[in-house]
Amino acid sequence: MSRQNIFLIGIDEAGRGAVIGPLSITSVAITPTQEKNLKEIVKYDSKKYTRKVREKLVDEIIDNGLITTYHNVLVQPSTINKLMARGTSLNLIEVDHMIIALKKCIEQLPPNNLYLKVIVDSMYTDPVRCKFTFIHKLHEASINPERIVIKCEHKADEKYVPVRIASIISKVIRDREIEQLHKIYGDFGSGYPSDPKTISFLREVAATLDNNKISSIVRIYWKTWKDRVD
Repeated sequence: MSRQNIFLIGIDEAGRGAVIGPLSITSVAITPTQEKNLKEIVKYDSKKYTRKVREKLVDEIIDNGLITTYHNVLVQPSTINKLMARGTSLNLIEVDHMIIALKKCIEQLPPNNLYLKVIVDSMYTDPVRCKFTFIHKLHEASINPERIVIKCEHKADEKYVPVRIASIISKVIRDREIEQLHKIYGDFGSGYPSDPKTISFLREVAATLDNNKISSIVRIYWKTWKDRVD
């Protein structure tokens, strides 16, 4: 097996716990050589960098071709609301869209003698459940898992370079999306329940926005939102 066709793929998200705005999921593919070079450039996950540093890192990584490829998927609140209305859990929503990001990433890699180690920041309390769910979803998506090793681990973004990069790209893309939403709806802060600006915004929109507009930016099945309207 040619070493040049061995890739490490990291998958991570940003915005899972937010009540406003999208869930951002990214898959990142790098070679073992790229991993060695990136260790000194990307030492931490997205939470340990400021927004300015994250933006700079993403520009440096992408513009200089320090990774082989990546793919981001934005799961909008309207999609999350529709799927949760059908009984789909957030964990499954996340896995399904991680598979989409992974498949798009694989499509950009050389097809011959391809061997992948896929590392997922586990969304399940039990990483074993994460792994088996992921493998099941690979089959559903017609991705042959024969040459794919899946590793699911909590806080994988703190340990593995490709997951760190996926974490940072996810966060940067989500931040940019939130900035655009601010231009439309006003400054609602970060969109997380811990943000007083976000809570204040939810109180206001509960009385002023129609249901279609609310469900396009607010995850209506979150307790944080239900507390505003109950």
